[in-house]
Formats: sequence, structure tokens, C-alpha cells
Amino acid sequence: MFFGVVSAVLGCFVSRSQHPEAPQRLPRGWFWASTPEAPQRLPRVLQRLQELGLAQRCLPVPARPASQRQLRACHTRAHVRALSRVPALSPRALRALSQRYPSVFLCPRSFACARLAAGGAAAAAGAVLRGQVGLGTRGDRGGHGGTGGTGGTGAVLRGQVRSALAVLRPPGHHARPGSAGGFCLFNNAAVAARHAQRLAGTPLRVLILDWDIHHGNGTQEIFEEDPSVLYVSLHRHDGSFFPGGPGGVPAAPGGGGRGRGFTLNVAWGGPRVGDPEYLAALARLVLPVACQFGPELVLVSAGFDAGRGDPLGGVPGVPPRPSAS
Repeated sequence: MFFGVVSAVLGCFVSRSQHPEAPQRLPRGWFWASTPEAPQRLPRVLQRLQELGLAQRCLPVPARPASQRQLRACHTRAHVRALSRVPALSPRALRALSQRYPSVFLCPRSFACARLAAGGAAAAAGAVLRGQVGLGTRGDRGGHGGTGGTGGTGAVLRGQVRSALAVLRPPGHHARPGSAGGFCLFNNAAVAARHAQRLAGTPLRVLILDWDIHHGNGTQEIFEEDPSVLYVSLHRHDGSFFPGGPGGVPAAPGGGGRGRGFTLNVAWGGPRVGDPEYLAALARLVLPVACQFGPELVLVSAGFDAGRGDPLGGVPGVPPRPSAS
């Protein structure tokens, strides 16, 4: 039975995760200064939610930075340590570190922003979980941080929260256990899933639905041997489309070890896909597999780049809303 959804469409909870000191514009000369993955994306999303009257229907709860424990549940010690040194690096060292990863730019505040994004995702998952099963805040004070709760949050949320929206940047699904990539530093969805499982105290069955036009190679790699997490990705897989190429193509397309069969990749052979293809894939592939899995929590990596007009996705279609599926 589906009892909780963390998505980027509409919820009863909004976690906004952008560091208050994050630059509103990238410094002149940065290679990725023209990318649509820019700081202005978050204010625009929140503005649109206000214009549609959706923000007023949500319960805002502040996010907290993800703790070392939360990050280490998904990433290697070496990766967390490398990014933790970012604030002290010189501009030249920042550029050198950025070039170690595919399609990543770094500034002195990148580590703080990435921790806050991961913590915001964990906050959203924790709010849904507490709202559905009545978990209080006792578990939120065990040093793992990032739940977004305060003293009485558990009591306020209990029974009220069925879904959540986490407005986050940087994104996360390309972040692998030991490396960053594709604008992603830490894997927000993975951190949220592990945080929810820790709150529940059991291997909670988590479905991660990823409709970003790029394959979430990092999310798959983190969970591909874990039968408690079903990872489903709808993405382009044609030629060298990112993250294709060395290190980007999944070694085990359907999962491996005990997790074999718990990864479902729906790969488009090119950009000419639209609503009919997404609806068919969701109705005939994703929903039957998801119902058989029986998730207790659903996380949606709701990348915007499968939408019309996105310069990176190049797809004329728009992913259907969850209500249509």
C-alpha cells in the first residue's frame, strides 16, 4: 500500500533548501554560468507555487543540513571529506576539483548548499513518514540531523502529512557513492530514503521514481544490490547522452546480487517522446511493478528537463503528473 509520497508536484509540506548565502548569480567566467541549473530556479519555483495558490495549502518546515552520518549512509568517507574541504580551497583548487567530476562546478559555498539540499530531502521524507505512522520527534535528536523538525513538529505533523514537496538545489541523482557528477554533489533522494529507513527502524520498502530525462546513475549504483529499494528511471539512452559513456552506463541494468530485479530502467532511444509514451510506460510497466513491490514510501526525483523547451533534455513531451498515473 502506498502511504507516503515525496514529490515535486504538490504536497502538504514544503522544504526549501538553498543556502541563504548561496550566490544568486554564478561568478563571471564560470564554465556552467549559462546552464538552466542556476540559483534563480528555486525562487522561480516558489514564486509559481505562490501564484497558483499551492504554497498557501502547504505546511512549511525548515530544512537542516544533512549530517555526516546521513551523508555516509550513501557516500564514501573519502567523497564526503573531499567536498567538506571545498570552503577552504582557492579558486584554482576549486577549478581543479571541479574538473575531476563530469559537469560539476564548485564555489566556496557548494558544500553547505549540498548538505542543505540533502537535509531538505530527508526533512520531506521524515515529515511524510511521521505524518503517516505517527512517529514523534524523539528519533530526530539522535545526531543525524536534517529532518527539518523542531520540538513539537512530530505532534503537529502527525496525521496531517500525506505528501511533500522538497524544492532543492543542487540536484542529486548523478551523485555516486564515491563521486559527484552532472551538477550533483550528494544524492538527495538516496539520503532521504536511508533517513526514512532509519526513522522507521526497519528496511522500509522505498520506491524511487526518477523521471528526469537523464538516467540517475548515482541512485542506481547506491541501491542496485538493495532489495528494500525499488529504483525506476525513465530516461534517454541514446549514444553519448549524459551520463552515457565511461562510468555512466549502469553495470547491472536490472540490479545485482540480492537487489537483482529491483531496478527498472525505461530507456528512450531518442528525444522524440511525449505524453503517450510516458503514460504507456507508467501504466504498463511502472505501476504493475510498483504494486507488486508494495512500497511504504515513494520518492520522486522529479527533474524538470523532460519538459518542453528544456535546452538540455531536448524532449518535446512533458512527464504526466502523478494524478494522471
